[in-house]
Amino acid sequence: MLYYDTIIEQFSILHKKRLQELGLKLTNAQFQEIIDYSIFLEKLSSEADHM
Repeated sequence: MLYYDTIIEQFSILHKKRLQELGLKLTNAQFQEIIDYSIFLEKLSSEADHM
């Protein structure tokens, strides 16, 4: 789980930087929603792989 958390944290940092480069301004709450959705999709994908 430690690797997963580290990967998600790094992804979040890169994603936020990319949004800033594109000139998109998101509130922290909006950005957290994107992260949460990404985590949700990853969990769905992982569960589907185990079926």
